[in-house]
Amino acid sequence: MAENPESQALPEVIQRLIARLQYRSKVTAENVITASAFRPNDQGVLALKAAQRLVDLGQSTRAILTAYAHAVQTPRPNLTVLATAQEVSPSGLRRRYDEATVEAIRGLLEARPNLEAVRKSTRGLDDRELFGVSRELDEILLEAGVDRPTGSLEESIAIDIPAAPFLGDVEALVAQGPVGEDEGYWRDHLQNDATMLLGRLVATLRGLLSSSSWTDGWVDPSQSVVKYEWAGGAHISQVLASILPQRAPGTKPSEHPESGIFGLRLVEARENHAELVWFANDHEIKLILRRYPAS
Repeated sequence: MAENPESQALPEVIQRLIARLQYRSKVTAENVITASAFRPNDQGVLALKAAQRLVDLGQSTRAILTAYAHAVQTPRPNLTVLATAQEVSPSGLRRRYDEATVEAIRGLLEARPNLEAVRKSTRGLDDRELFGVSRELDEILLEAGVDRPTGSLEESIAIDIPAAPFLGDVEALVAQGPVGEDEGYWRDHLQNDATMLLGRLVATLRGLLSSSSWTDGWVDPSQSVVKYEWAGGAHISQVLASILPQRAPGTKPSEHPESGIFGLRLVEARENHAELVWFANDHEIKLILRRYPAS
C-alpha cells in the first residue's frame, strides 16, 4: 500500500526544534577559531568546550529525529534507510534515543510540553534558545523564570521566526551603500571625536547587550578606530539593526533621526564581525564590532 506523503512530513514544531539545534551547531563550529584567537592561552580548553557542545548538539539532533521516526511517526518510515543514514543496523535504532526524548516530542506535538524532557533532549541549547518552538513551550519557559530573548528578530510569539537572526538579514543594508544626503549633512555637523562615537554606541547598545556575558569598548590610540566587543547575547545583525541610521520617510537630514547613530555606514558584515565607518568632518572613523561565544 502506498504511504501517505503527508504522514511522512516532519511536523513544524519538530522542524523548529531541529533548526535551533542546527543553527547553534553552525555558530559553535564557526566560532572555534575566533574564540581560540581571542584567548590564546586557553586555546585547548576553548576547543574542547566547543567540541563537546557540538557533540551534544549532534546527538540531540540525531536522537530527536530517530525517536520521532521510530517511536512516534505513523506509519513508520523505511527503517533500513533510517539506520543506514546513521551507520547502524535497524535493531540499533532504539539505542539512539531515550524515553525523555519521546516524551518531549509527544508533549510538543500534543501542545503539552514537558520542559524537563525538552531540556534533556536538547543538550547544547540554552533555555532562551527554546523560545519560539511553540507558543505553549514559550508560556512554560516564562513561568519557569526564563527571560524571553529581546530584539525584533527574536520575538518568540511569532513562532516561525528562527532562534537567532541570520546574516542575510543585514545583506540588504550592505547593498544600500552610502546614506546619501544624510552623510553630507552629518559630515559637516559631527565632531571629529572617536570617543564621542564610542559613547553614543554604548548608550545605544546598553539595553540590547544587557544579557551578554561581557562587553568591552575602547578607542585605538590612533583615534581613528573604535572597537566594541561582547560575548553571547545579541547577534551582529541585531546590533546593526539597532545602530544603523533609520529615517522616517519624507524627513530632512537635519531633522532628528528616527533611530540609530547617524553618520554610520556599514562596510562589511559577517556572522560575528562587522566593520563600519563614521563620518565626521573630513575624517572617517572606523568602527569594528565583534561578537564572541558566551563565556
